[in-house]
Amino acid sequence: MQINCYTCHEIHTTFTDDDWALTSPGAVTLNVKYNGADVIWDKGTSNQCAACHQAFPVSPAPVAGGADFAITNTRMGVHHGPNTNLILGKTAFEIGTGYPSTNPHSTADGCIKCHMSTPYGYQAGGHNMSLKYDSHGTETRLLTGCTPCHDISSSSLLTAFNTKITDYQEDIQEKLTTLENKLIAAGIYNSTNGLAKTGTFKANAVIAYLNYNTIKEDRSLGIHNPNYSEKLLDNSITAMTGLGY
Repeated sequence: MQINCYTCHEIHTTFTDDDWALTSPGAVTLNVKYNGADVIWDKGTSNQCAACHQAFPVSPAPVAGGADFAITNTRMGVHHGPNTNLILGKTAFEIGTGYPSTNPHSTADGCIKCHMSTPYGYQAGGHNMSLKYDSHGTETRLLTGCTPCHDISSSSLLTAFNTKITDYQEDIQEKLTTLENKLIAAGIYNSTNGLAKTGTFKANAVIAYLNYNTIKEDRSLGIHNPNYSEKLLDNSITAMTGLGY
C-alpha cells in the first residue's frame, strides 16, 4: 500500500510537534552481516528508510563452492527491498572477485538525496518519493537529485544523461534475463510466479538465485550501486555457466 504519515512519523502520540519525530532516527545495524561483521547504516534522516529497506537473513545459507543446498521454502530469498545492503555494496552472497569498494550513489544523505529531492508537484520527489512522473502523457524522470553531481544544464547534456541511464538499465535488464534463463534451466526458479523451486541444488546455483533476487527486488535496475550491481550479476552468470547452464 502507499506510504503515509504513519510510515515514518510519530503521528497522534503526544499531539505536539514531537509527533513529527521519526520512528527510527538512529543508526541501523542491518539484519544481514557482511563477511561475518555487522553492517551499520548511518546516513542521517535516511536511517528511517534503512529500518525497513534492507535484506532479510537467509538461514540456513548456502556457502560458495560448498555442499549441495536444499531449498525447502519457495519464498527463500533476501525478500523485498534489500536496497541499503546493495547501496553499501555489502550483500551476503557475493561470489567470485572484483567487487568495487566505492559507490558514488552512497551519499552522506542516503536515500533522501534523490527520493526526497525538490519535488515535481505532488507526483515525484518530496514526500511522494517517486523518481518518475507523468508529463503530458510522457513518463519523465525526476532529476533534481542528480544535478548536484551531474551537469544536465543544457538540452544536449540532459538528453545524453537520460540516454546513459536508459542504456545502463537496459544492460542490467539483459543480464537479469540471462541469469533468469540459466536459473530456469537449472530448475531452481519458477518464472511464472517469480519464486524459487524446492529441491536440492548446487550451492553456487542457489547463491546465483539469491543475487538475482537481490537485484530484482532492489527495483532500481542497478542505479542504486551501478558497478557493484553489474559485478554481482556478471559473477553470478559466470558461476551458472561453470555449472553447465
